[in-house]
Amino acid sequence: MLRFFYIFVCLIISYGTQAQSNYIAKNEIKNVVYEIKYNKHIVNNQKIWGEYFPFDKKIDLGVISFSKSVKIPFTKVILENQTYSFSIIPKENGDWKIIFTNENAEEIVYYTSPFKLFNTNSETLLFYIEEPEPINGMAFIRLIGNNTQISFYLEPI
Repeated sequence: MLRFFYIFVCLIISYGTQAQSNYIAKNEIKNVVYEIKYNKHIVNNQKIWGEYFPFDKKIDLGVISFSKSVKIPFTKVILENQTYSFSIIPKENGDWKIIFTNENAEEIVYYTSPFKLFNTNSETLLFYIEEPEPINGMAFIRLIGNNTQISFYLEPI
């Protein structure tokens, strides 16, 4: 009986450790490696935006890195360093603020509008790095939580 209890406790600890583990979204597009290290934030029966992560508060999402300098197309946002802390300020209404913070604590800010997804209600926070068609050479970064997607493009300089 003691052995069963020990195995049960080990399983519970390993599950809790797995739920808190860092995840990596990574893709190489046109000789640029894009990588996001983040915590998946599994939220059971709770809205990610507005409940688990309150609106109008800065949320540290993880670290984003690139093997070369990149920019957000059609903006003045240039990410010259290869690694940034990555944060977001969600809004109940209006554009959301994406914040890239370099090792000198300098912030680079980009605003984007959330996009509602239909037939999707993910209870986890997930990142995707994709190469959209027909825009070859750019990376499309998507953050999905519940039925909301935040996204932006990056292209090499």
